[in-house]
Amino acid sequence: MKIRDARTAEDLAAAVVLLDPAAVDTFERVTAHALAGSLLACSAYVRSLRLFVDEVSQDIDPQEGLRRTGFHDTLLLRGLIAPMSGWVVSFGFGRGVAASVAASARELAGLGPPIAAPAGLSPEVAQADVVEFERRVLTTLRLDDVDPLALISRELGLSKVELGELFGVSRQAVTEWSEKGVPSGRVRDVSQIMKVVSILSRKLKPGRTAFVVRRPAPALGGRSLFDVLREDPENALAAVERAFDWSGIA
Repeated sequence: MKIRDARTAEDLAAAVVLLDPAAVDTFERVTAHALAGSLLACSAYVRSLRLFVDEVSQDIDPQEGLRRTGFHDTLLLRGLIAPMSGWVVSFGFGRGVAASVAASARELAGLGPPIAAPAGLSPEVAQADVVEFERRVLTTLRLDDVDPLALISRELGLSKVELGELFGVSRQAVTEWSEKGVPSGRVRDVSQIMKVVSILSRKLKPGRTAFVVRRPAPALGGRSLFDVLREDPENALAAVERAFDWSGIA
């Protein structure tokens, strides 16, 4: 089930889990804490929101024709109010936030028929300072607009040469991507690796990521995570989620 094929609220809630289970899991775990005032949770919410919006945009608009109309940025802003929607009442913070953003994407892209949001307001939202939550999320969105390649390089402990190897390009090409933007044909690869980085930062102890990414893992057939990401970025995320016993490598 894809977002564009959903016909009911239940279809859409199922579609977002299939599209990005990691983001749904993060929304479920951090949104209530972000509403309660946690800056750390707010930062985690924004990181997952960015990744999820990238996934939704790629799913609905693979040619990126809508990006030039403000589609992507508008979805990010819709993410500010997603916890306050009736989607959360019906499906919880995880599927609810994701489904709210997906419903907005369908609306903005003109995919029909529209799927109406369920009614209601969750108790956590009713007790929260919603204006302050929206202010923190908006501020974090502005400050967190970092170069994804720089983030990948920093979190995985990669040199410019190794970063190029990760994407199968030269060091000079990586520098050009950073200066001019990631080519449209490689955006999905970058997004998939960003998701892996997000999982590593959540699951591993601080300082362990650069070590783990280079260490051969039996669960990956003796290959390192770097090799898996380099060989097949499209399927690396699924392989990592399926194969790794995180508690055993942290």
